[in-house]
Amino acid sequence: MNYFHKGKMNFKTRIRKNLLLLTFIVLAGSGFLSYSIYKSYQKLFDSEELVEHAEQIIYQSSDILSLGKDLEAASRGFVISGDSTFLEPLLTAQKTIFARIKKLKLLVDDNPQQQQRVDSLNFYIHKRMDFSLKMVELKSNQESASAIAAIFAKQSKEYGDRMRQITSNFQAEENILLKDRKNINEHSITTFNRISIVMIFLLTIITILLIIATGNYLLQFKQKEKRAEELIIANEVLRFQNEEKEKRAEELIKAKEKAVESDNLKSAFLNNLSHEIRTPMNHILGFASLLNDPGLTDDTRDEYVDLINQQSHQLLHIITDIVEISRIMTGQVELKFSTFNFVKIMDELFASFKPKAERRNLQLRIRNKLSDTDAMIRGDLAKLKIVFGNLIENAIKFTDIGNIDIEYSRSGDKLMIAVKDTGIGIEEQEKKVIFDNFRQIEITMARKYGGMGLGLSISNAYIRMMSGVIRLESEPGEGSTFLVELPYMSANGSIESDLKLVQAPAFSQLNWKKKTLLISEDEEANSQYLQALLKSTGINLLFAPNGEKAVEQCKNHPEIDLVLMDIKMPKMDGLEATKIIKSFRKNLPIIAVTAFAMPKEREYILRSGCDEYLPKPFSREDILTLIQKFIGTKEPSIGNN
Repeated sequence: MNYFHKGKMNFKTRIRKNLLLLTFIVLAGSGFLSYSIYKSYQKLFDSEELVEHAEQIIYQSSDILSLGKDLEAASRGFVISGDSTFLEPLLTAQKTIFARIKKLKLLVDDNPQQQQRVDSLNFYIHKRMDFSLKMVELKSNQESASAIAAIFAKQSKEYGDRMRQITSNFQAEENILLKDRKNINEHSITTFNRISIVMIFLLTIITILLIIATGNYLLQFKQKEKRAEELIIANEVLRFQNEEKEKRAEELIKAKEKAVESDNLKSAFLNNLSHEIRTPMNHILGFASLLNDPGLTDDTRDEYVDLINQQSHQLLHIITDIVEISRIMTGQVELKFSTFNFVKIMDELFASFKPKAERRNLQLRIRNKLSDTDAMIRGDLAKLKIVFGNLIENAIKFTDIGNIDIEYSRSGDKLMIAVKDTGIGIEEQEKKVIFDNFRQIEITMARKYGGMGLGLSISNAYIRMMSGVIRLESEPGEGSTFLVELPYMSANGSIESDLKLVQAPAFSQLNWKKKTLLISEDEEANSQYLQALLKSTGINLLFAPNGEKAVEQCKNHPEIDLVLMDIKMPKMDGLEATKIIKSFRKNLPIIAVTAFAMPKEREYILRSGCDEYLPKPFSREDILTLIQKFIGTKEPSIGNN
């Protein structure tokens, strides 16, 4: 049994060796034949190029002879008949025949004898051309007898005969070359085809041998592949189960970490709250008890009273922050707008914090880039003072050496304020949570800096309520910069909290009772503001909360005289709605009302089809003047303010 199995294995080994040897021989032969095919194909390609070259020379020479005949026939026809239509083929031949001569000379640049023939042909063509032009000139000068005599002159016939003889010799030589080249080409094709057939036969044999060998190995490894697939499936199932376990474990770890962090924050907050309340209370109670000492001097008693007042204000500030953050989180805080001088407010804050900065040997500086005309704004004065007070106080608190800079300016429709310090800076991971409630740079018991960690979260909430944004730029040890961007609201163009507007005397004579205005605006407060502003004019108002409704209103109400179109709206924006409305009411004026106030944005909006552009915020005079421009029947009389 073992002997039989061993003999069977030896037989299989010999078969495999023979197959490999045969495959090697066939591959070597295939390589040789492939090289032969390549050389044969190259020879075939070269012979085809030579055949094409000879055919091109014969064609060009025939074309030149034909043009020569056209030249001769055209000149004779014109001389005999006087018909000017014969001059057209003459001019055509004159324009093209020498280009053909030039091309023919390039084609025979490898044949000196043929080049001599081309030069001779060129010479007689020039002679024939000059002779023909001379006959045409004689005929044109009413010398018909001389022209006709020239036609039958011996010289005329000689030029034509020489051209035909040269062309005939030229083509005879090229036809001999063409015949030889075609024979070479046919031989190359035959050789190429034979080698290709042999190559195909060998490739077929190789393919059969490879199929046999492949089938043999496939049969041997079929069972192994099946087992491998089963192992792969089992591994995938096991991997999936492990991933699910790891995923659940990660979720549990994250949940635990979040719970621990929450407990730590709560513990830190409670400990901090206790510390922040007990510290001023201890000072208040302690110094209050000392006031009863009969031995105190008046100066010492005044000093103790000042300390009690300071700590009382600190305690009140802590309680106020806690109450305010609770009101913010429950949505009970509202904005209260008023008109004020922003420069004056910032100067007051600067003056109030300057002594505190000087006590810490810090330099507090302020830089105003706001023009006098832009200084009067509208906003929530109390909340803005809290925001910038918090930012300045934090800058002083977390800066030991250096300076604090306050800068503010206007950029388009934005009010930009920056508070920069040279303090301790903030780590990258802390930047993500710096505006969260009860967050500070340090949350351990032994903190160097006091405070509840509510100032920045309150400031952030106020700024967001005012449609602004507050950003932080900081590097550890290099200081911090808090940047605040607020919508700029001028004193003349803002919205009163109760929407009660004072009638401007300059526009008191406007009467638009027979006019209809469509207000397309998704913010109800803005619509109410416009409604209150236009009430005195008597204009009829229609409203659309989005672009789709604006299109529908313009279709259903042909009496609409003007559209105030907000650009940023849900469902369909103002620009898309404008394009649709203009498609069926081309002459209906549309004023774009938008917060996009950059010059490029204005150009884009006007190119999109709007007739005029009004940036937010706008004054009462701005909107009335613009409406007057399009639908007013009576110019506003500007009176005294």
